[in-house]
Amino acid sequence: MVFKINMIQRLFLKQLIFLALFFGFCGGQGSTLEAAAGTLMGVGWNGYGQLGDGTFVNKSTPIEIDTNVMVVSAGGGHSLYVKTDGALMGMGRNEYGELGDEMFVNKSIPVAIDIDITAISTGSYHSLYVKADGTLMGMGYNMYGQLGDGTTINKSTPIAIDTDVVAISAGSYHSLYLKSDGTLMGMGWNGYGQLGDGTMTDRLAPIVIDIDVVAISAGSYHSLYLKSDGTLMGMGRNRDGQLGDGTTTDRLAPIVIDTDITAISTGNYHGLYLKSDGILMGMGRNRYGELGNGTQIRQSIPIVIDTDVMAVSAGGYYSLYVKTDGILMGMGQNLYGQLGDGTWTERLIPIAIDTDVMTVSAGGAHSLYVKTDGTLLGMGRSNNGELGDGAIVPRLTPIEIDADVVAVSVGTSDSLYLKADGTLKGMGYNLYGELGIGTQNSQSTPIEIDTDVMAVSAGGGHSLYVKSDGTLMSMGYNATGQLGDGTKTNQSTPIEIDTDVMAVSAGGGYSLYVKTDGTLLGMGRSNFRQLGKAIANVLTPIVIDTDVVAVSAGDEHSLYLKTDRTLMGMGHNLRGQLGNGMTSHGVSPIVIDTDVVAVSAGKDHSLYVKSDGTLMGMGRNLRGGLGDGTTTSRLTPIVIDTDVVAVSAGRLYSLYVKSDGILMGMGANGSGQLGDGTAIDRLTPIMVDTDVVMVATGVTESTLYLKNDSEVVAMSVRSDVGSGAKILIPGMIFKGPDKTKLVVRGVGPGLADYNISGVLNNPEIVIYSGSTPIVSNDDWEAAPEDLAAYFQQVGLPALAGGSKDAAAYLELDPGAYTMHLKGVNDGTGIGLAEVYVVDAGSSDSGLVALSARAEVGVGARVVIPGFVIMGSGSQRVLIRGVGPGLVAQNVSGFLPDPQIAVYSSQTLIDENEDWGDDDPDTLSAAFAEAGLPAFTVGSKDAAILLTLPPGTYTAHIRSSDGTLGVGLLEMYFLD
Repeated sequence: MVFKINMIQRLFLKQLIFLALFFGFCGGQGSTLEAAAGTLMGVGWNGYGQLGDGTFVNKSTPIEIDTNVMVVSAGGGHSLYVKTDGALMGMGRNEYGELGDEMFVNKSIPVAIDIDITAISTGSYHSLYVKADGTLMGMGYNMYGQLGDGTTINKSTPIAIDTDVVAISAGSYHSLYLKSDGTLMGMGWNGYGQLGDGTMTDRLAPIVIDIDVVAISAGSYHSLYLKSDGTLMGMGRNRDGQLGDGTTTDRLAPIVIDTDITAISTGNYHGLYLKSDGILMGMGRNRYGELGNGTQIRQSIPIVIDTDVMAVSAGGYYSLYVKTDGILMGMGQNLYGQLGDGTWTERLIPIAIDTDVMTVSAGGAHSLYVKTDGTLLGMGRSNNGELGDGAIVPRLTPIEIDADVVAVSVGTSDSLYLKADGTLKGMGYNLYGELGIGTQNSQSTPIEIDTDVMAVSAGGGHSLYVKSDGTLMSMGYNATGQLGDGTKTNQSTPIEIDTDVMAVSAGGGYSLYVKTDGTLLGMGRSNFRQLGKAIANVLTPIVIDTDVVAVSAGDEHSLYLKTDRTLMGMGHNLRGQLGNGMTSHGVSPIVIDTDVVAVSAGKDHSLYVKSDGTLMGMGRNLRGGLGDGTTTSRLTPIVIDTDVVAVSAGRLYSLYVKSDGILMGMGANGSGQLGDGTAIDRLTPIMVDTDVVMVATGVTESTLYLKNDSEVVAMSVRSDVGSGAKILIPGMIFKGPDKTKLVVRGVGPGLADYNISGVLNNPEIVIYSGSTPIVSNDDWEAAPEDLAAYFQQVGLPALAGGSKDAAAYLELDPGAYTMHLKGVNDGTGIGLAEVYVVDAGSSDSGLVALSARAEVGVGARVVIPGFVIMGSGSQRVLIRGVGPGLVAQNVSGFLPDPQIAVYSSQTLIDENEDWGDDDPDTLSAAFAEAGLPAFTVGSKDAAILLTLPPGTYTAHIRSSDGTLGVGLLEMYFLD
């Protein structure tokens, strides 16, 4: 499927979180993924240089190609991608001019093709892309007219095909594109009816296929598209059942496949689509397992592949999809390593390829946490300065240590943490050189160790960390070979151990790490088989297992997680910490449980989290570390709590984070490591703090944890702006204690840059506190402030000099405000209201609610607010679409049946039409929490309650029955 960067994404580009793109392709159609300011990675076939690394060697593990990339498309033997500045780059096969550089020479390093690009798609040997002004361009192979210029002549330089284009998809030898009015066009080879015009005649110029279309995807010889009502249509080749109609008969005209669809993607001979409830469906050829059902049997009727899916992309003979928890899954052909799992083995069932999960590191008796604004805090034991506050006394409540921190790890009596700029710092005990600073002097305040670091783990006297290039470094105590350098000599400065490393965990006298290909290695002490073998000391790394994604090294036992979510354990088991009902040590790794997503090994007990959020524990329970109200050890796993997202097992205590951000603790508390202001052990879990996303415990008695201070930093509302009662009125509520600094804009003429017609020619904005106007503007250049500088600071695109767009800078006290966007002299048209927080994250003040009231319908009458969440934690968001509820506000002509939908990019997250259909008790409680009036039972008003990670989102309010009326969309950002 091919996506176009929408306006909200472009405006919020600088606020998006970093993403990495993995792609691989073999065969016909192009697949496109999208990110913002992402690192472009490549894996798989490279016979034409399409991975752009200057070689023609296939890659079975991802390699870095370029940075600041936001769109990529892989074709039959060539690749295209778009940089954040709109530059189009290409590499790979160029035999037919598909790279558009006026040559026919393959390119193994990227070449620049064009600028101002918003969408791309690659076919077998041709390329399509869309310029920012909506012009569709094409180049390459044209034997069947797939470039739509009326000829069959190949093109080595881009040619203009059409205008006002918003989406494209290139099949093997045919092309589809979508006009801004929803018209679906097609051209090229039609031998199987893939153009859907009822014939098998090739089309050298574009023809109209259908109208009211919102998404398209071209396979090798078949086509899928999605209507605005969610109906999935298909036509063309069906020999492998890829049209999902229960037959293998080709279809020369479109047929209905399914309904209630939100996303589609086609491979060479198979198709994937996503239902609105997150169910992933597939049909067609399955020779390599690309449908992920464990067989190689084609499916002519759609089958369920997985649930809780939010994005999907079908490759030539393989498939990728992303779960709502951020796990990237893949299945199918892997001949060229295109699944990126470090093998060449095809996968008949989905495997986990990569994750975007907050890590938890287990230590001893001190704990650390980091707020999402980067503030590092700590509590508990600090005998050796491991809390870094310059003192050596225990702290029973959290103290502030540093800022701009993104990761933490605590050892026996030392602490390591990673700053946002990649700087590694440490403090505490250093007798063995575990701080890597070249001395054995302990540090009671943080000291810099290294730079350009991406992962860290502090063990029992030694430390490991991984550089951003995958280099594994170690330092400190080495009496049992835990540093892996072939000696037993302590190291007070970091030494290099291995490369291509992605995860590390330092235990008590031994070390574990995971390579990027999933290989688990270990070194050091293995007297209890904690390395999976009965060996006294291992001085250089040995292979323990493969297909591993996570690892946690305890004092004398080890836990690790396989790609299929199987939890494995090995090592010391006298206290039952391996959970197999016995107290004997296993001779090799044993299976503990399945469907596990997070693990943490303490000194003598273990904790893990199931995919449904259930927290399990086993092992020693002397001080209540298992939280079951007893001090009885448990030889098999017991249920501790539910709705858990992160966990860390310390020496004799445990901490975990609930899905609502509540930090819980239990067990030993003699040094205040539970942070509850006492030194009393807790046999059952107690609440420690709120808004937490990550926690790390020490082997002695200190705790660090990461608070979630996620903040909404921007919002925008686009609507058809009328006059009188039909002007656009966004509302805003700001929290204190300080003023919130804002840039507000009313954009009309500036929307023409995004191919929007019928814009508001001369907008005016007025900000009100109650009924009192605070500031107004109808000419942004007339404002007293240097607004252009503020636009640049918050990442907004510049407004053209001399334009009639409106803007203002202001500082608002806590409270409620409204912004009126209208046309000067009662002008009407499409307008965009924008509000951006300046210096976001600099204080506890900020935006907590917004609303938009306007005349609502369908099409151009849909009101589309957008908002950006910044930080590393999640944000609870209550969204309401009010129509009938406006009667209480004496609003006439209200929208009788509103419908709301929430999107991340073009992926539908959730939608609602009648609030009473979706857990009305929970929603009513959320209304009360936000201070909103209740809805009448049985009303047609809509509501959704979501927990969203940082990113950019849009909320749509529309009429479910096409009736026009005044509607109110409300968004409250709850604590």
